[in-house]
Amino acid sequence: MKTVRIEGKVTVDRVGDVFRLLNDAFAEGAEVHLDASGVGEADSAFLQLLAACCRTAEVRGGAFRVTGVSEPLVRTAEAAGFSLEAFAQGAEEGGDG
Repeated sequence: MKTVRIEGKVTVDRVGDVFRLLNDAFAEGAEVHLDASGVGEADSAFLQLLAACCRTAEVRGGAFRVTGVSEPLVRTAEAAGFSLEAFAQGAEEGGDG
């Protein structure tokens, strides 16, 4: 298992950097945990990246889980209609839960 911790602003301007970190983590192993408790600002680009990580884990037979969630990330997800519960459960839980 690989844990990636991110902090600060994670918006369209920085999501490429976060993508590279997570992609490297998936290259190291099938199970990736993301600690996003330090995220101070997030946008829909970051939410799309989280969804893509779930799909990546599923395709590779692994797991992706968000282990820490900041209040700004919660607010962004709620505004966009995203459920962070799915990310907290991990891709190995499936989508019918």
